[in-house]
Amino acid sequence: MPRLKELIYVGDPMCSWCWGFAPELHRLRRALPHDVALSLCMGNLRNGHTWDDTFKAYLGRHWDEVARRTGQPFDTALLERKQFDYTTEPACRAVCTARAIDPERAFDFFESLQRAFYAEGRDITDARLLCDLAATSGYDAERFASLFASPAMREQVPSDRYRARAYGASSFPSLVAIDCEGHLSVLRGYRTCEVLLKMLEL
Repeated sequence: MPRLKELIYVGDPMCSWCWGFAPELHRLRRALPHDVALSLCMGNLRNGHTWDDTFKAYLGRHWDEVARRTGQPFDTALLERKQFDYTTEPACRAVCTARAIDPERAFDFFESLQRAFYAEGRDITDARLLCDLAATSGYDAERFASLFASPAMREQVPSDRYRARAYGASSFPSLVAIDCEGHLSVLRGYRTCEVLLKMLEL
């Protein structure tokens, strides 16, 4: 297999399996050779869903499974809410904004959103909270808020979603691996860091 040149992580801050994958991604980032480019692409998992007992029960079962398999913590207070607009666009746009300002810190910001939503039960569809979390992560609050609300960032989320589908990354988490000869392969779903390193021949 030709040497790995680039790795693109396709995920969504409000995807439960992406949260389950967070510790493995952290380890993978540390294990990657320095000459392998690593970047983020937002998959935009949902753009709204009927918030009823059936959907909440589905989410609860899903979160239980992720917690059992990965050991990641889940705060289920959200499932007690009578109303919630389950759209992941604002959180994805926040990551796109962070990436545009400082791509190196975008991964840590992505994880901070996941932690806020899943482990702390906070509503990361709220633009004010997203901007507060960005400031806590070291981003300039005014610059972040201005760019987050811009037409360019509103267009970036569908652009990322289209790019993810073009790669064939239709489920999350996915890793798009590109080798030095330009060949592309997609590793879909949750895997441990050790398994991924073997699959990537690293």
